[in-house]
Amino acid sequence: MIQFGCAIPGGSFMPEGVAEVPTAPDVQIREKCRAVLKAGFDFTECGGGMLTGLNAEQRENLLNENAKDSLKLLAVNSLFPGHYRLADPDSGKDEYLAYAANLFGIMRDLGAKYAVLGSGAARTIHADAYSYEEGLETLTGFITKLGAEADRYGITVVIEPLRKAETNIFVTVPESGDYVRKLNTPGVKLLYDAFHMAEEGTDVSCVGEYADLLRHCHIAEAPKRSRPGSPDSGDLSYNRRFAQELIKAGYRGGVSVECGYTDFAEDIRLAHAYLHEIFQ
Repeated sequence: MIQFGCAIPGGSFMPEGVAEVPTAPDVQIREKCRAVLKAGFDFTECGGGMLTGLNAEQRENLLNENAKDSLKLLAVNSLFPGHYRLADPDSGKDEYLAYAANLFGIMRDLGAKYAVLGSGAARTIHADAYSYEEGLETLTGFITKLGAEADRYGITVVIEPLRKAETNIFVTVPESGDYVRKLNTPGVKLLYDAFHMAEEGTDVSCVGEYADLLRHCHIAEAPKRSRPGSPDSGDLSYNRRFAQELIKAGYRGGVSVECGYTDFAEDIRLAHAYLHEIFQ
């Protein structure tokens, strides 16, 4: 059975997100996750920067809150901050892996399963400083180590295809799916994001082709990354067709609303109702 979730705003490294981590990230996470669950969603999702921004006391507070009544955190997006250079042969990979290990530890303690490797700026290959091939080789080496580290914590890294406006690697579902299949390493699978797919003109028929690798999904309306079903959509039929392809492929994972919000409470209420409509 497909489950529905919602990525909470705040502390995200997404271009459309709120870049500044709140003063009390544990309170922000708790309140927004509770609002998502109260709206009827099955699970929640937050930005990695919100979790790594926790100090020891805030982390303990959040763990205690989760132990009393689960926040149902399933996934964490925006895995790395934008100033990291994952494909740069001369960058500090040990530092990056240590950052990820810290985040994976928090995720494990909260019960989250999926770490979303979006992080378009961090994974971009800067071919002016080195060749594209060298950058891809470096990035592949890092992702292999990242997957092994995630696996140690019971976490799966899911590579998120992003539109060309955000990165120059893993842009389409076929490119990303072929890469994950060839990589064939523990701890690394695939995510579909309907917003990025629509922005790149990806035919939804590819959904079934990589369904065996799929572990998580994001959904929003293009071109403004607005809530699913928003009237400012460029093509309201796209997410409907995306939903039907997921059903046809036998997908049983989560579909998470990841969008900009104008009125958080009202937007998530409308998004929840719309997801139930298009996934019938």
